[in-house]
Amino acid sequence: MTVQISVLVNGRSYPVTCAPGEEDLVRASARLLDERVQRFVKVYGQPSESHLLVLAGLMLAAELGEGKAPKSDPAADAKAVAGIDAVAQRLDAIAGRLERA
Repeated sequence: MTVQISVLVNGRSYPVTCAPGEEDLVRASARLLDERVQRFVKVYGQPSESHLLVLAGLMLAAELGEGKAPKSDPAADAKAVAGIDAVAQRLDAIAGRLERA
């Protein structure tokens, strides 16, 4: 069973499907992504949405690689991975639609 929620990134609402109980994690992940996107918007204006998402994703990945991510326990890590996977799948679908548009 899955649950569909909406998350807001760069002023746009996106439907995201996640497992029951992961809604707060997905929303928190979306807020984190939106914070990074807004940093780029302040500097570069409004480049394409896919470009903003790639830049924000790269920034988050770099922060994780540098150990800036908060430490958590294995159970929380597993939930985070599941939430990130759900968001990544949705972003892939959005990017595919943008490329066809």
